[in-house]
Amino acid sequence: MTDPLHVTSTEFRTVRVFALDLTADDLKAMDEGFLAPLIGATSFDASKAEIVEQKKLGALKLTGYLRDGYGIPPSEMTADAPRLDVEDAIFALVPASAFQGVEQTLVPRPPAHFVGHYRETPSAPHEVMAPVQSAEGRVDQIAPTAPPAPISRGGSIVVAIIAILLLFLALMLFF
Repeated sequence: MTDPLHVTSTEFRTVRVFALDLTADDLKAMDEGFLAPLIGATSFDASKAEIVEQKKLGALKLTGYLRDGYGIPPSEMTADAPRLDVEDAIFALVPASAFQGVEQTLVPRPPAHFVGHYRETPSAPHEVMAPVQSAEGRVDQIAPTAPPAPISRGGSIVVAIIAILLLFLALMLFF
């Protein structure tokens, strides 16, 4: 089995979860870049990571959030569910994209503790569209159409004269 703390440069569709032994007040005091040194990341985009407070998830719990929000199948989390659904816990959810494609081995240090490494459900393969009869024809089989009839200038001139007369009458009424 591979080391779940080793991030490959080609990794995608994975999420690592770290439990943070911090309080909500501790989190407020932290700056944006606090997570990288805690999980031991050498290359890290903090905007991709997510800090989740269990109490804010309510009945959904973290396993439900990972299932619905990240597409992690429940079977991936079965063994870790008791650690993922701890009351009043705070977690860092770190998708592979946060490591910016740089191969590295994470070395978490307190107050961060590695909980698990989970893979998203693969997308269903694209289905081939059913053939459409109209798409099977050839351009040279289409019958030529007659060219459009030329536009008559006589009708346009009559409309222009009527419009000018109406404009003239309107100006006469107001002045």
